[in-house]
Amino acid sequence: MIYFYVNIVKKVTIICEQHSSKAIGFCANCNLYVCKNCLINEHKSHEIKEEDEYNKLKLKTLNNFYELLEDGKKAKIQVVQKVEDHQNILSLLKLLKDDLQLIEDFKSLGNILYFSSKKLEAGSSKKI
Repeated sequence: MIYFYVNIVKKVTIICEQHSSKAIGFCANCNLYVCKNCLINEHKSHEIKEEDEYNKLKLKTLNNFYELLEDGKKAKIQVVQKVEDHQNILSLLKLLKDDLQLIEDFKSLGNILYFSSKKLEAGSSKKI
């Protein structure tokens, strides 16, 4: 875990995880910030980046992280849009189902009226 301390002028000081000392470089081999003790011992044969160089790397990492967040946000928006689209489709399907039920009801009513009119015609022709 990397600890960040911010002083009054907003300069970030990175602390070495292992020795709790101020980091003075970045070990490219281990992908860790290192202090003087690290340079002398564990990381002495490793590729160490200078402060400006690892600051650029930090910025690049933060930018990549920001891009991932933005991509995630866009993906979330697309998912929400798809859910809303599906909800709209479901609402339309319910309306179509209701319309089909109305059509069936009208057909049944039409049949009733048709057969009732036929009975009336048959009844009036018998009386004549």
